[in-house]
Amino acid sequence: MRFIAIILSLFVLLQAADANAVTLDEISLTSSGQSRSYKIFVPPNAPARNAPVVIMLHGGGGNGQNAADMTGIAEYAAKQGFIAVFPNGSARGKMKLRTWNAGHCCGYAMQNKINDISFLTDVIDDVIKRYNANPKAIFMTGLSNGGMMTHAYAMARPDKVTAIAPVISGIFGDEVAPKTPVPVLTINGALDESVPLNGGLTEGRFKSAWDGTPIKPVTYQGEFWAKNNGCATSKAPYKKQQTNLTIYSYSCPKDAQVFQYVVEDAGHSWPGGKRGTKRADQPSQAMNATEAIWAFFKSHL
Repeated sequence: MRFIAIILSLFVLLQAADANAVTLDEISLTSSGQSRSYKIFVPPNAPARNAPVVIMLHGGGGNGQNAADMTGIAEYAAKQGFIAVFPNGSARGKMKLRTWNAGHCCGYAMQNKINDISFLTDVIDDVIKRYNANPKAIFMTGLSNGGMMTHAYAMARPDKVTAIAPVISGIFGDEVAPKTPVPVLTINGALDESVPLNGGLTEGRFKSAWDGTPIKPVTYQGEFWAKNNGCATSKAPYKKQQTNLTIYSYSCPKDAQVFQYVVEDAGHSWPGGKRGTKRADQPSQAMNATEAIWAFFKSHL
């Protein structure tokens, strides 16, 4: 009887743990002659017309479902009433280890010159048409390789995104700046070995996924976007009340803000989220990246 009681208790705990979980739908489309797909969650409380959209790009070796599990963005969308979209990168055959072609990274997508700019544009257009979403409230975030792709997309198509928030990511220094400003928030971990705080070559587990080009220090992201957005060249750091978190802000024109978060006890993980694999870095609890990113995006509605 005691064994049965323990099993029943575990069942109740598992039910409680999954109570906030949501189910993602999968949409297929053809982009650049290839069959591609994205996961999506449209919460019941989202407006029937002109709902805002948050597009979340998974890291290298991940996929849309994996990104949703790590970040909790779909569950947060259920509370806040925005549409959450999780596109799938590309991979060889039916493999689930997918990547994005962000120029110098990563893996299959980079090596095969996959046109992910076109794909993400197709995703945005499909979501707007299919779900009557707001074309002026399209936000994009991503982690690691997905963060690089977020940067790349905003540089190529600033007309399609309202604001971006790359996480545990960076840029390489040879990117072409867009002709219009894009509000940007970046989040990086000071202990990150895959995207080193001071730049250089990755020391992570997926060295071969890059083409050998060293990445710039993470602060270069802010400098790049501040220059593009017409901000003052100097940034003002201030310490939040929580430990292990520093936020840098640039003095920018209205609707062209640039913020950088450096989480001092974070490695290569989504702060406040879950590990993507058992070997991944344990996420810092100094902040909740999902909440901070939505607050930033919401300020641009």
